[in-house]
Amino acid sequence: MSSGYRIGPFEVESALLTHPAVAEAAAVGAPDPERGAVVRAIVVLRGGEAGDQLAAELRDHVKEITAPYKAPR
Repeated sequence: MSSGYRIGPFEVESALLTHPAVAEAAAVGAPDPERGAVVRAIVVLRGGEAGDQLAAELRDHVKEITAPYKAPR
């Protein structure tokens, strides 16, 4: 739950797995002082390098498939 929203990890993981750069994904809740908890994602890439640009791309990808409040932080 984040800011009163129920967010299931399966939905976030499934959205991440549809991105071509992602081989495996796991979504977990992480404590947050403002929201109570936020979604964190751990991904295994198919290849290439991780970086801020890819992280932003993955967040946007999840927002497009699910809802903006479900995107990992």
